[in-house]
Amino acid sequence: MDQFTTGDYVDVIAPLVAKEIENWDKKSKTIYVGTGRKTIFDLAKQTRDVTPNSVDDITDVKLPKDYL
Repeated sequence: MDQFTTGDYVDVIAPLVAKEIENWDKKSKTIYVGTGRKTIFDLAKQTRDVTPNSVDDITDVKLPKDYL
């Protein structure tokens, strides 16, 4: 619940990439294709029944101090 992404499932992203290709002006550039900030939990809920958890729930792994 506390890890975020702007990614999405391929069936959502692929049409956005196709649109960018169709509108390409033949100049070299970097484009960003995403569907907005969301938690990985919210993304997973779109396709399955999931149980929420947090990095704070991880007690058997030592996380780097700059992680949080």
